[in-house]
Amino acid sequence: MWKRYLIHARAVAEHAIKGQDKIFDYGITLYAKVAMFMTHILIADTDETIQMWLNLLQLTKKYNYGKSDSLLIANINTHLGVANIISNKIDSAKTYLNHAVSMYLIPPTKMTKKAHELINILRLIPLKKNNIPWLNEIKYDLGYALTQYGNLYNYSLGQYNEATLNYNKALTFFNEIEDIHVVKYNKTDTLYNVGNAYVYLGDLILAEDVLKTAKKLADQAYDGHQQQAITYMALARFNHHIGAFNESNELFKSAYNIMCTTFSKEHFMLNTLKAELGRNAYMLGNITLAKELLEEALFHLNGLNFSYWRWFVTFYLGRVYEALGEHDKALNFTKESLTIAKEHYKEKLHDSMNYQISQAELWSNFKINKNFNLQYLEKALQLNIQLFGKNHYQTARYHYFLGQTLYNKQQVQQAINQYIMASTILKMEKVKHTNLVEFIQYDLQTIQKKLATLGHVELRNDN
Repeated sequence: MWKRYLIHARAVAEHAIKGQDKIFDYGITLYAKVAMFMTHILIADTDETIQMWLNLLQLTKKYNYGKSDSLLIANINTHLGVANIISNKIDSAKTYLNHAVSMYLIPPTKMTKKAHELINILRLIPLKKNNIPWLNEIKYDLGYALTQYGNLYNYSLGQYNEATLNYNKALTFFNEIEDIHVVKYNKTDTLYNVGNAYVYLGDLILAEDVLKTAKKLADQAYDGHQQQAITYMALARFNHHIGAFNESNELFKSAYNIMCTTFSKEHFMLNTLKAELGRNAYMLGNITLAKELLEEALFHLNGLNFSYWRWFVTFYLGRVYEALGEHDKALNFTKESLTIAKEHYKEKLHDSMNYQISQAELWSNFKINKNFNLQYLEKALQLNIQLFGKNHYQTARYHYFLGQTLYNKQQVQQAINQYIMASTILKMEKVKHTNLVEFIQYDLQTIQKKLATLGHVELRNDN
């Protein structure tokens, strides 16, 4: 359906360009609506979407829009930035968003009526009142652009401090214009995104407060809307991170049910939710369900530019196949995850991965006998070191598993060495939530009991 709509819009715009001004206004409006749909609803065909925005940019520059309409150009640059983020063209995204923010910071004193009407179509949440002060409209649009800039740093570059800086600037502008009723929508979006950034920074106390505030606003402003679902996803991720997997599951399911009323089962958003439910199922020990959900999500995400989600899904499929004892498949998925993550985060890989994966595992729950594949564990350890670094929780996990396997094979000294390495890493963990402290302490106590059994007593660490 949308393809016929797009073809019609283009046909009208091309016809109007030939000199029929009234039809041109209708055509460019229709073209803009299709571009918005492609970018923010369909979230696919990203190269085609980028080209639409570039065409729109040229049309507005060429026909009857003057220097006073620079805010319209800024708005289009913002959407170009978003489309390039989706397409994983990060340098281009950064350039367009930088242009947009720079133009908002030096705004004109007026704009033509025609440009003003078009810019409202290009707002994700249009302004309905006509008597809004000009400066407040600028703050509204600048806040949105800064939120997208934050998203670039948060999800594409893994530079979470830069992300929170932009998000908080956006929130400052939104707080200054709270008399604009619809600003609560933008504020909700910015809050759940900055909440995600705080999780990735490991600032879990602040993340919890921000995400609960976002959910409260979403329940008021977005009841039954896809943005309410996305806000639920953010809080569900947080709950997953601290080990509250059942609470996380309920929120993910609520988000999925909301999304099903809007999108087809092939849509990107529904498949990210399947991925989230899949990793939750893994952490709850439902390996069969986890495998089903993660493989279905990967099937629909393959071929798209969403590298963040593909590294995430392949990582957990590696864990699923590890649990199933299919170690060759586990290694292949972990290698694929490493390749995608390296390409996505580049030199920021280890910093970006610090708090991506939950530390809420009880290692004693894993059944490792003397027949467990020692060669697999050694390879998995090296892959996790490459992915997370030598002193990361996930690396400690494999030192523990190696220790347990070596102990079962009666290779006592080597087992002790692996347990000590796992214990040393856990003691360095900077845990910032009481739930996670309990998990870390339990794992540490498990290791210390193993070491005591082997006649090795560690010095106590009360920190």
